[in-house]
This record gives sequence, structure tokens and C-alpha cells, in this order.
Amino acid sequence: MFQLEQGLVVGQAVFENQHQSEIKAVYELLEHLQLSGVTVSLDALHTQKNPWN
Repeated sequence: MFQLEQGLVVGQAVFENQHQSEIKAVYELLEHLQLSGVTVSLDALHTQKNPWN
């Protein structure tokens, strides 16, 4: 994750293709960061209604 205004990386996650989904990795990263009162912009990949399928 990149903080645009100050140009800082505030979070990072590693995942291996075929072993974990990118969607799950992002959800876990967001949960870990416990963000409040911020806007997060993500790729269209993350607009799925049921990302765990």
C-alpha cells in the first residue's frame, strides 16, 4: 500500500501464485493495518462480491 500524499509505503504483503489469492492477501493486509478514516483505492480485481470463491 502506498500513501500518496507523502509518497510512503505503509504496508506490503507477499503471496505466491497458485498458493494464495491476491484478493485474500489484500484483505489480510487491510485487516492488519486497521485503517480508519482513510480512502483505499484498489484494482478492479477487488470488486468481486464473494472474493473467497
